[in-house]
Amino acid sequence: MQGDAFAAGFLYGLYEDWGVQDCIRLGVATDAQNFQSHSTSVGVERFDDTLTEAEAFGYR
Repeated sequence: MQGDAFAAGFLYGLYEDWGVQDCIRLGVATDAQNFQSHSTSVGVERFDDTLTEAEAFGYR
């Protein structure tokens, strides 16, 4: 589910004591990776790779 991927990314950022904006950015990026996959978790990569991919594609 898409909301679960966002929540996972957001909560990971909170766990790592990141700022709210960075948590949201990771949540959105994780959700985007999840949306591109045929499975619920196959498309999600390590958080640093996830953020690098998100920066390459940008946010809208």
